[in-house]
Amino acid sequence: MSRGIFIFGGVDSNIDASAKNGFRINWNHAARAARHSPLQNRTTAMTRIDFHTNVPDKIAYACRLVRKAWAANHRVVLMAEDEAQLAALNAAMWTFSATDFLPHVLAGDPLAPHTPIVLTDNDEAELPHTELLVNLSRRSSARVAEFERMIEVISSDEDDAAAGRKRYVAYKQQDYPLTHFVTGKS
Repeated sequence: MSRGIFIFGGVDSNIDASAKNGFRINWNHAARAARHSPLQNRTTAMTRIDFHTNVPDKIAYACRLVRKAWAANHRVVLMAEDEAQLAALNAAMWTFSATDFLPHVLAGDPLAPHTPIVLTDNDEAELPHTELLVNLSRRSSARVAEFERMIEVISSDEDDAAAGRKRYVAYKQQDYPLTHFVTGKS
C-alpha cells in the first residue's frame, strides 16, 4: 500500500503526519476495546471531554483531527453549528488534502452505519457511532453521555470562546473528566 492511500480495513502505518502539526491526542486504549459496544454496556466510564481552544480555522482543524482519529481506526461524528457550516465541512473533507481520503457521509445516509465518519448539524439525528464526537457548534450536545469521548473545538473568536467557557463550566459541574489544550502553545 502506498503512503496516504486508505482502504476501509486499515491505513498505512507511516501516515501520522498530523503529529508534526501540533496535535497531541492520547487515545484511550481501554475505551477502544469497547468502542463498538452499545451504550447500555458503558455503565462505568463517563465521557471524556477535551477542549481544544484558540483554533484559528475550525473546519481545517476538524479535518486534521478526523484524519488522525480515522488513521487510529476510530469512528467519528462531527457536529456542525448549522447547515452552512455542515456544507463547508462536507466540502472540506473532500478537498483539504491531495493525498488523504476521509470516508464520510451525512447523518441519515443509508451508508452511515458502514462509514467511519458521519457529519451532522442536528443533535437529534440518528447517529450510528458513539466513540468520538467532535463538536464544532457553540451549543452543548444533549447526547454527550452516549459517547466515549468528545472534543470541543473552540475558535479564537470571542463569542465562540465565551460559549465554550460556559460549556466547560457546565460539564465540570456534571463531573465530566475534562482536559484543555490551547492550540499554538507547546
